[in-house]
Amino acid sequence: MPAVLDFAAALAEASRSDLLADPYLMSAALDDFVRLFPVDGILVTLRPDELSLGFSAPGSAERAALTNEVGSAVPPAVEVCTEAMSRLRDLHGDRVGLGVLLPGPATVAAEAQIDPSEDALERIVTRLLALCLMLEPPKLDVLGVLETVPLGDAEVELLGRALSPLWNAIGFYSMPSLFEAASAGPAVGNVGASAVGVWSPESVEGRVAGGASQVASALRPPESVPAQPEAGTFFGTAGELPADTDVEWLQAVATATAALRPNAAGSGIDTEGIVPE
Repeated sequence: MPAVLDFAAALAEASRSDLLADPYLMSAALDDFVRLFPVDGILVTLRPDELSLGFSAPGSAERAALTNEVGSAVPPAVEVCTEAMSRLRDLHGDRVGLGVLLPGPATVAAEAQIDPSEDALERIVTRLLALCLMLEPPKLDVLGVLETVPLGDAEVELLGRALSPLWNAIGFYSMPSLFEAASAGPAVGNVGASAVGVWSPESVEGRVAGGASQVASALRPPESVPAQPEAGTFFGTAGELPADTDVEWLQAVATATAALRPNAAGSGIDTEGIVPE
């Protein structure tokens, strides 16, 4: 499942912020993408500065302390994303998997210059859980978080405990949870999500051994899809597809991954835990 918002914006001759301000434009741009490229599914990633996460400003007396109130107002980007995904679901039914990744708690803490203590991470997850529910999970196939800060084993252990309520809530809707990280070792397989993706080139075997039942293999141009991928893998991207991604490469990758699962539809992440081989 590629993260496609930046690339889809370029296809629509618009910006990322344009798409996040207009559900009609966003749904049209994403619709163009899935019609052009035969992917199993798509991901929309939302960044901390695109959400109302309920933190005081850095430099305040409490140094970006978390507010006690979670808040009930739907952030504009979440409202737009929810409506756009609903429109895509109406257009494509279950033929294309739809997923959303929120910023991970460690990334949010770093952005707000908050010490990532277990208490702080748990409070951030409370806010992320509220945002997940605002996204109307029954309309989606995958929900999860994206950590862009490097994660060591100690951070993964803290995150696993903090994120447990989020994984449980996602599981309530009978959908897989996805944890993506820019950089993390094999211990990230124990973070508790049903699927794990790491952009850095740690081995798939290590992450499965760590506990993840499914692992994303991040592709970058000019890499091609292996003819015989390792069991338990699905294919994603190392972050957002850049706006200037080579179209021929993307078409080849999309076609190759579709051929690996000719009868599969949806996210490419199997809710039972193993991607079809």
